[in-house]
Formats: sequence, C-alpha cells, structure tokens
Amino acid sequence: MDQLSISELNKVDLFPIVQQVFDKAFKEEKLIYNESDSFEILEDENLKFKIEIVGGLSKRPSNRPQEPGIKTNIPRPRKDVHAADPFMIPEPELTVIECLADEYRLILNKYPNTSNHFLLVTREFVKQDSLLMPKELATMYFTLQNLGRHENYFTFFNSGSESGYSQYHKHVQFMPFPKELQNIFVHDLVRGEEFYLPKDTRSSRQCLNDPNCPYQHYVLPLPRIPFGLEEAEEQLGMAYMVLFRKVLNCFKHLNSTNPFDVSYNLLMTTKWIMIIPRRNAKFDKVWTNALAFIGLFLAKDTEIQGLIKEYGPSTILQENGFPNNGDVLGDENDY
Repeated sequence: MDQLSISELNKVDLFPIVQQVFDKAFKEEKLIYNESDSFEILEDENLKFKIEIVGGLSKRPSNRPQEPGIKTNIPRPRKDVHAADPFMIPEPELTVIECLADEYRLILNKYPNTSNHFLLVTREFVKQDSLLMPKELATMYFTLQNLGRHENYFTFFNSGSESGYSQYHKHVQFMPFPKELQNIFVHDLVRGEEFYLPKDTRSSRQCLNDPNCPYQHYVLPLPRIPFGLEEAEEQLGMAYMVLFRKVLNCFKHLNSTNPFDVSYNLLMTTKWIMIIPRRNAKFDKVWTNALAFIGLFLAKDTEIQGLIKEYGPSTILQENGFPNNGDVLGDENDY
C-alpha cells in the first residue's frame, strides 16, 4: 500500500494486509524467522514469564552509535551509522505501507520475534533517543485500535543507550500479545480505572504502580471511549510527558552519577500506557528490551535461556531497570 493519512487508516483493515505481506515475505525467504516451540513458562515473585529461544536474535545486526554500559568509548562516526541504516531504504518485500501520515512507514521486522511483527519507522532519519511526538503517539494508538479488530496487539518503544534497542533510526514496534501472557499485571492494575492525568506532586492521584511488581514502573489508564484524532495527539502527548518526567525523577534520585543519561522502555495498548526507567541494557549476558517487562524473555540460545532461569527474571529486571519504589520519588516541579 502506497499512502495513508491517520484518518484514512481507520477505513482499511490493517491486520490482513500485515499478514499477507508477512506470509509472502516468509515464503520468499526475505525474513530471518523460524516459528519457535521451544519455550518455558515460569513464575517468579507472583509474575508469569515466558522464556523463548529465538534463533534470529543471533543474526540480528546492531547499529548503535555507542555500546551500552560503556560510557567512555568513542561513538561511531555518524556516517557509519547512516550507512548501516536498514530503515532508510527498506526492502520493498518488507514494506506494508510506504507512507503513513506523511512522515512514517510501516515495515516488517526482518528478524521478527513472532509472526506479523512489524515496525513504524520515520521516513527521514531521526535518532532513536529523541522523544516521541504527539503525532507518533496518535499513530501508534490508532494503529493498535485498527489491529484490535483481529488481534490483541501492543506497541513498544526502546529509547536511550541502556534500553535494549539495536537500531538507531527511530522506530516503534508492534507485536501481538503471546497467548501465554494475555493477562499481565498491567491489565489488572488499570481495570476499573478512568483516564486521568496527574497534575502535580500534590495531586491525590499519581501514576499507577503495582507494589507486588519487583521493578520500577509507572502506568496511566487510557479512556474506555476511544480518542478522536485531535484529542489523541493532545491527551497522549500529555500522558507521555507525565510518564517521562517520572523517568527523569527516577534517574535524578537513584542514578545520581549521571542523572541525565536517560534510558527507558515505553509500552502501550488501547487501554494503558506504561514506562520503565532503565539503568542497564544487560545483566551478565542477558539483554532485555521492553518485552521482558511484560514477561517475554527472548534468548538466542540455550546458554542464555539457562542464565535467565539461574538468576531469575525478577532479579534481571531489577538490575536492568530499578527496584520498585512506588510513585514517591521527588518533586516533579524540578523539571
């Protein structure tokens, strides 16, 4: 498909289009993907986790200007990062929508974690570490709404050197919830909650936080009645900034050695939006991005799978994120 505005997106049925492009690309061997049945389900601190071996992880290239955990190394020259950028001129066989809302593309993930895994990428180069724009948040929201006619999808964004991203060109990912993880803790946390925006630290209503979850997280419920287009940009933009300021506070109070070297994962459905501050991309050899924080651990081989089980998912998430302190940190008016 060549071109769609956000308002036109609602008039098409997106999931069958994604599925058709995915099936064709897989048949023509344009994807590095083998559906895995090698996984384990375990519970740790009352949370359910799926640990799955994904062979394509070992083949997935990285294109970061600087490696996580190394604060003193010399960044790669920008021209090298641009030269290795797979999103500037994506393979036609992987393209779902060439031009969405003027500034974006929908393309398949060449190294998918599951079937029908795709990306929203900027048509021009934008750094992955840049903030999400209101237009991008609205596009994410309406894409999810469209996909929800067929599948239970979520979207996620990894930002900052310790967030677990592999590509520096700005991209947001869309995946269907694994059937084993349909009832994650966030669903229960927002059940019965109405949409609201905390106004300041004196407000009686702050971001939602599950005290039984081992890692720091901040959640806001989204409205039961879907947003309109203009309302989505405004309200989602404000919700995102509330959550981002929580991340800044977390780094200010808990990572004082470099409080402005900020990394985080953001996840969203049509019912909620959650942010997780990140201090490490990996613990030992176990890398995590946003997926691990909703219970999906992906391992490239049995060695990594064994390490996840040995350390325990909760320990890894606390080390790669922060231990959960609720929503009690500092004065947001500092920012």
